[in-house]
Amino acid sequence: MKLITIILVLFGPPVFYAVGMGQVKQTIISGTVLNAADASPLEGATIIVKGTKNITGTMPDGAFSLLISQNDSVLIISMDGYETKEIKITKETFYEVVLKSAPNKLATKYSSISKQSLAENR
Repeated sequence: MKLITIILVLFGPPVFYAVGMGQVKQTIISGTVLNAADASPLEGATIIVKGTKNITGTMPDGAFSLLISQNDSVLIISMDGYETKEIKITKETFYEVVLKSAPNKLATKYSSISKQSLAENR
């Protein structure tokens, strides 16, 4: 019989998962992503654990949280119109990330328009 222990604490101390005899140590990290120009929060920035499919985005206040494993080493933070930044994961559980504007970086935007509005604008 295998023992499965799960302890989950949001925005608190590290989270540990123990499954049977082997242990996989996981931790919740959090942080904020800010604009370098005025220190305003950036909503919609993407945070990816490099080499994995582990991804999250920032909230309106620039905040994010992400569950990482002990083997994860680098966060990639990106957003249209800003330089992409890579940050080494340390023992810290809170990261403040500042992104610089990149005027030449392509920003893709989508919108919808009705056929009637399109016909009127011709």
